[in-house]
Amino acid sequence: MNIKEKIELLGEASKYDVCGNAQRPNLPGVCTTWGPDGRCVNLYKVLMTNSCSYDCNFCTNRSSRNCPRTAFEPQELARTFMHLYRGNYVDGLFLSSGVAGDPDRTMETMIEGVTLLRQEFTGYVHMKIIPGASYDLVKRACGVADRVSINVEAPGKDRLSCLSHDKDFKVDILRRAAWVKRMGHRGLIPSGHTTQFVVGPAGESDYEIMKLSRWLYDRMELKRAYYSAFIPVEDTPFERLSRTPLLREHRLFQMDWLTRVYNMKFKELKCVFDGDGNLPISHDPKYEYALQKNVSCDPNDATYEELLLVPGIGPTSAKRILYLRKFNRVGLAELKKSGAVLKRALNFIEMGGKQTRLAAYAK
Repeated sequence: MNIKEKIELLGEASKYDVCGNAQRPNLPGVCTTWGPDGRCVNLYKVLMTNSCSYDCNFCTNRSSRNCPRTAFEPQELARTFMHLYRGNYVDGLFLSSGVAGDPDRTMETMIEGVTLLRQEFTGYVHMKIIPGASYDLVKRACGVADRVSINVEAPGKDRLSCLSHDKDFKVDILRRAAWVKRMGHRGLIPSGHTTQFVVGPAGESDYEIMKLSRWLYDRMELKRAYYSAFIPVEDTPFERLSRTPLLREHRLFQMDWLTRVYNMKFKELKCVFDGDGNLPISHDPKYEYALQKNVSCDPNDATYEELLLVPGIGPTSAKRILYLRKFNRVGLAELKKSGAVLKRALNFIEMGGKQTRLAAYAK
């Protein structure tokens, strides 16, 4: 297989690894995303190999699936990336892999490729940690990458067993996450570590996912969790399962935002989940919380935290409201000037002791 065919196959196979991205057309593996510093960047998102000794029920690269297999040599990976980088197509690398042979062998090959790359490139590198990789290799990976990730995939041992019989949830995944946390304390991986959930095929609830996600943030010092809606793949045991609606994935990201950016306590948000432990599809979690808790405040005397509870008001607009009211009373004009989304906010705002009415300002 020539290098062009490898680039196309391994770039296409990487699309199931989520990093908040949009794939760029006509450039296999190149995707646009937001970097850790908030800048928009183009990443070369690719697999070291799509060969895999694991037989996960949902995965396009599962060992028993009949599909073309290939792999980059470490020198090929470094050379291919530098060609794209010098051509101004990419700003950084996102490297994942199937588990070819055993976890240590795969991890060592990935590290060798990135180490060669580091002879010429000092920019952003995100590397996947292979579940089951040894401590020394996890440490070496954290030494050459800016960010690493180890995918938990499912919320707990029983749920993971529905997806794969090859991975031990506590040993292969959580123990490695604890090692990565330790590396962060030693000054490695300056951009932290992330994880990913596959949403839907294990029958898990949104509550299960968010509970584990929050635990990882609190106990493992996770930088970011990603949620990937399940897509059935032909010639896998799960090929006849329904595709998970993208709106469910979106609601999980919104819930994650409330705890991670708004700093709302997860236990306070339990009221948002329905009787089956799932998030509402008809409207977002913040709106549901405002309805459940009868949120209402006057922007002229509300605290920053109280303003954040109002749908349509985020951190930026809340800070602007606090600034604007130093000079004048805040009315509808000032709310609009702050960037608040009036159609969402007005039903939860009082001014002068009276609740505003949405219909009059809906245009």
